[in-house]
Amino acid sequence: PASAIRPEQAAPPPSPRSGGFDSGAVAAIKDYLLARGATPGVVGQTFQLVWEEVKRYSLDPTLVLALILQESGYNPKAHSGVGAKGLMQIMPATGQGLGLRGADFYDPVKNVKAGIRYLAEMMSRFGGDVKKALAAYNAGPGAVEKYNGIPPYKETKGYVKNVYATYLQLYRLVFN
Repeated sequence: PASAIRPEQAAPPPSPRSGGFDSGAVAAIKDYLLARGATPGVVGQTFQLVWEEVKRYSLDPTLVLALILQESGYNPKAHSGVGAKGLMQIMPATGQGLGLRGADFYDPVKNVKAGIRYLAEMMSRFGGDVKKALAAYNAGPGAVEKYNGIPPYKETKGYVKNVYATYLQLYRLVFN
């Protein structure tokens, strides 16, 4: 329905430790990620880290889990052709601004913490607009500001569409 609350308008889901997620929802999310190619041993470790870290920034953990799936498929050693590194595919200059150095980019804990912080900065910068924040994560905040929305780049448009669709699926696994 048109009046339904979209995920980004809802309060962040509670942590599994607070009793907010039942084990069925957690298992369903992990199964979803694994069925889409996530690296098996990394999913469980990343899952708990994300849930703990998003509390600092009031982010929806299902958004972060969707972003990691798109960025690296949960491969902490991922390295893109343009130089993005680790689980959240952080670019060198961005990572340095977030305190990452050298091997830190491939340290799952440091990479995820930095990536969540950066996503939170983009969410704040773009007034909580998930699609603009995702576009900024992919193409840079300057591009989003220049075009006052998702830039007309094929890669960025596809990225936002894919991450957002996965986000909605994960959100529904938890709340429906």
